[in-house]
Amino acid sequence: MDLPDEQSLEYTVPMRIFGGVAWGSVLTITVGSILVIIPQYPRPWLWVVPGLWVGLSLLGITLQWSVARGACPKCGLEQTVPSLGKRCPECRSYLKAVDRKIIRY
Repeated sequence: MDLPDEQSLEYTVPMRIFGGVAWGSVLTITVGSILVIIPQYPRPWLWVVPGLWVGLSLLGITLQWSVARGACPKCGLEQTVPSLGKRCPECRSYLKAVDRKIIRY
């Protein structure tokens, strides 16, 4: 079995920016579609959509910026961990991304 090297596991800056902008775009399209489909909203509300896209994209980039990819410190399972934390599916340890490194907490 070929194990990936450490460099291929790392998120690059363009990957983080693209992930954040894609997340913001999907949410903006969803909100914009809801505003168009529901006839009770006045059409001037649609001018909010570009600002909403910028705001959600910046939020997405911020959330993606601190995501860490690597091995669980306890069991060694390769995974992606957000800064808000998650549990390892293998050993059920609580993991968190700090300075783009995975730690147990």
